[in-house]
Amino acid sequence: MTRFGRPRTTPTFAIQFGLLCCVAAVAVSGCATPRYHATSLPPEMIVPPVRNVKTVEWQNITAPADAYDVIGPRDKLNVTIVAGLDPDDKSDIPVRVDEDGKAYIPLIGELPFAGYTLEEAETMVTNACLHRDLYVNPKVIVEFDSRAVNQITILGAVNEPGKKYLPRGSSDLVEAIMQSEGLTPDAGTNIEIRRAAGYRKPGISSPRIAASGNNGITTAGHTALPAEHAKIHPAGGFNSAPIIQVNLVTASQSGPQAGYVLHDGDVVMVEKIDQEPITVQGLVRKPGQYPLPVGKEVRLLAALNMAEGPSSNVANKVIVIRTMPGEKDPRIIHTSIRQAKRNLDANLRLGPGDIVSIEQTPATVLMDGLRLIQFGIGASLGTFF
Repeated sequence: MTRFGRPRTTPTFAIQFGLLCCVAAVAVSGCATPRYHATSLPPEMIVPPVRNVKTVEWQNITAPADAYDVIGPRDKLNVTIVAGLDPDDKSDIPVRVDEDGKAYIPLIGELPFAGYTLEEAETMVTNACLHRDLYVNPKVIVEFDSRAVNQITILGAVNEPGKKYLPRGSSDLVEAIMQSEGLTPDAGTNIEIRRAAGYRKPGISSPRIAASGNNGITTAGHTALPAEHAKIHPAGGFNSAPIIQVNLVTASQSGPQAGYVLHDGDVVMVEKIDQEPITVQGLVRKPGQYPLPVGKEVRLLAALNMAEGPSSNVANKVIVIRTMPGEKDPRIIHTSIRQAKRNLDANLRLGPGDIVSIEQTPATVLMDGLRLIQFGIGASLGTFF
């Protein structure tokens, strides 16, 4: 009985201490699962560094000038043949390249111009003239009269997706993105270019004369120049076109020679990132889910700041629950707040869907128990007085 005749309801110190010990025993118990530590993760568990599209050096992805020297279907050309020493003794022949990439020249016949440079076309015409004994030592000049327009379809993370019509003289990846009003904030750094069916890789490097073709006409060879930063995959099927996967950041670091020329009918898909949020729980002031920003690295301590920090001054133990592709059970990564402040590896880089939890320990349980005891003593004194 109290001084005023009411029963005391506050637990005794012994009962509170017993309860404290039970909770501590539960806190330190756990399952026998493999232990992974943030400072020694196997490679497959490490989240790769974030590539930010804002770091792209766009001028390095613009195709070099000689890439636009390639002849394509529907281009109109002017072929000049000077037969002798007199510059007035020449023939100016207008030529149109058909959809099959061939151009008809009177007396010479059809030549497969599409996919070759102007200089290569000049070599092709010269060899044809010599083969047919039309001229002894002809001088051939092939020039563009007008260029066709490439129809490109661009989809994904651009502000205005759809069909774009690019002049062949400036038909590259950068121009397609510009005509689409740029990238959206959730754009990733990966782009896929699907070539149109029947596409033939044009030779955009220095001209190279290859083996003799039909009717003894020597044609220029096609050179394939895949860059290290681009992965080229065959789409499958007869005469099918490749699918080119490009990383913008890596491509822009390779220099101006890394340009991507787009061809009529190409489809460009810009990666759109929709990442799972991260979850912060346990002994934090504001547990919940938090978005993982596109193109921005988020590490453990930054995630705890999102949740307004630990709710206990002695909280230190942290686990990160990470789901691995193709695995049913998640993996548990151990680290601590103190280690994260001293070691960058312990300050784990987080990935989509990660769950961060500040765990109970004997120290946090003891602190909670002391607070409970203090509260109980304070309540008892308040009741007594």
